[in-house]
Amino acid sequence: AGLADRAQYGGENYGFTAGGENGTDVIDKFSLSSDSDATDVGDLSGGGHNQGGSCGSASYGYCLSNSTPVTTTTHVDKWAFASVNDATNVADLPNNHNNGPSGHASLTAGYGAGGARDDKNYISKFLFAAESSTTDIGNLTVTNHNSGHAGVSNYSYGGFVYGGYPNTDVIDRFAFASDGDATDWANLTASMRDMNGQSGTTHGYAAFGYTSGYVSDIQKFPYASQTNASDIGDIAYQRGLSSGTSSTTHGYTAGGTFSGKHNRISKNSHAADGNEVDVADLTVARSHFSGTGTQY
Repeated sequence: AGLADRAQYGGENYGFTAGGENGTDVIDKFSLSSDSDATDVGDLSGGGHNQGGSCGSASYGYCLSNSTPVTTTTHVDKWAFASVNDATNVADLPNNHNNGPSGHASLTAGYGAGGARDDKNYISKFLFAAESSTTDIGNLTVTNHNSGHAGVSNYSYGGFVYGGYPNTDVIDRFAFASDGDATDWANLTASMRDMNGQSGTTHGYAAFGYTSGYVSDIQKFPYASQTNASDIGDIAYQRGLSSGTSSTTHGYTAGGTFSGKHNRISKNSHAADGNEVDVADLTVARSHFSGTGTQY
């Protein structure tokens, strides 16, 4: 189904992960209907990408990242969901989001938020129908949404950005209906970084976190009200800087790092609160990377 035909945000068939720290360019695809290992379906352009954020339209995935070695330009790479092929560079964002923006998607546009090495709080936007049309639309409320922050999207309520370095508990929200600055929406359970984001139907989710030590929690917060996050479960394996992806019923944590990089894919239910379970593996162990929020 196309994006405009469905109310939910998560994917129905497959999830995708892209990129990684120190120049990983792999695009992996894994089933959202069966617990099976991922397959390598293509590469990002340019041969190497630093940590980045991903988002998706109805038919394409997008990775927002800087090249390796690190440059000051944040590229928009695009690949088709339905066919196995490499990504192509279709645009450059107007702001430098080095250290990885969080990726967000409305029905018509993709967004990159935060993640600049010089502690900027930019929000950049590009149009799915005219990808080279990119604009700076506003700012986040804090510069802490830098390295290790996460983000989720909801078509009605907009993009949500939370956590980051230096540790923060701020959950920011910016609207999709009109361009502008973010507002301070709510708070995580503690000031932290290094979590992933999962876009549920009615709630946003954060898995893992680092405060003064590791927090193996799964948190959720509602889109519709300014209510702080609550702890609803635990991750299957302790690891941070993983990717987050969502189906219509579950969130998925893939990869990450803790005493070395991991290739595990775990899932947690969005229909009933509880712990993650380990279900599959990526094709390569990696961290500092992202999953598409919208899948076909």
